[in-house]
Amino acid sequence: MMNWKTAQSNGQNQMPGSGEMSRKVTKKDAETYLKQVKEMFKDQKDKYNMLLHVMRDFSIQRTDVIGVVERVKEIFKGHNNLIQGFNIFLPKRYKITVDEDRPSPRMIAAHSEAIYFVNKIHKRDKNVYTSFLDVLNKYRTGHTDIINVLTKVASLFEDHPDLLEEFISFLPG
Repeated sequence: MMNWKTAQSNGQNQMPGSGEMSRKVTKKDAETYLKQVKEMFKDQKDKYNMLLHVMRDFSIQRTDVIGVVERVKEIFKGHNNLIQGFNIFLPKRYKITVDEDRPSPRMIAAHSEAIYFVNKIHKRDKNVYTSFLDVLNKYRTGHTDIINVLTKVASLFEDHPDLLEEFISFLPG
């Protein structure tokens, strides 16, 4: 695994004794990856900070590559692009696979239905669409709870009872 601090300071490196990497990691690689993480979690800065702590712990040998892999998988759970993107910093033998995180056919179908539903909202009323996405984003980032989401969505869809009924069908349990 690369030495994070060295890669950030001089452009490329590989941690001694960590095994063969597929290629040298550059400072630009590290910067690009960190930028992706920051962008993905702009509303959850703790995720970005957790990654920095993992890398610091590795640099001061408080954890090993296996510990880093486990912590990265946990921090970025559900964000397979970031998990797979982290592989550039790992020796080949520690490559993280996310096959077990592949969505089921049922999840893919539900996702398709949700996209269709959101597009239907957009076609009817762009202001409702924007407000709806804002409500969902606040829920996703932990800034509101499901009761507030349901209340706000019911208000947004008061002129569209069919949309409210479809939305309720997406709610768990």
